[in-house]
Amino acid sequence: MILPWIKRTLGFNRGPDPQPVADAVFHASRSPRFFTDLGVPDTFDGRFETLALHLHLLLVRLRKEGDDGAAFSQGVFDLVTNHFDEALREIGVGDMSVGKRAKAMTRGLYGRISAYNAGFNAETPDEMKDALRRNLYGTVEQPEDDWIEAVVAYQNAAAAHLAGMPFGSIQSGSNLFPAMETSQ
Repeated sequence: MILPWIKRTLGFNRGPDPQPVADAVFHASRSPRFFTDLGVPDTFDGRFETLALHLHLLLVRLRKEGDDGAAFSQGVFDLVTNHFDEALREIGVGDMSVGKRAKAMTRGLYGRISAYNAGFNAETPDEMKDALRRNLYGTVEQPEDDWIEAVVAYQNAAAAHLAGMPFGSIQSGSNLFPAMETSQ
């Protein structure tokens, strides 16, 4: 029981570093197109929503790698959720509230992942569109159907892109998500 802790602490049996992959998720979630062309509010909540969208896409792909994928995805997930504390402090949340708010964000992240999983597993795109309306566009009074269609198309393109990547390439963190082109 203590031996695995010692191995982890001393760095034995460490797998690939998940930090480049977490960084790639953060980078993709900040694509300006979401905020300029697709109606996602450029707010703390809007950025959280685009982060959840991209993390979900990555976790779905890593699930296909069995135990190695599960261990690696847990490392990425931990890095992303550990970043919540820092992000909350940056927007001025007091020290006494940070932990509670970070836990609420993590619960929200689980909820979004569940909703997007249901959308991907549905027979029609309607469930995914509803999940996007409730989450990604949850603070938008009347999201445009074109925005939602574009996000669904992006999710499908990103899922296909990730599905075509070998696990080792994913672990490098390079070129994980297709580019979000700006509209003309």
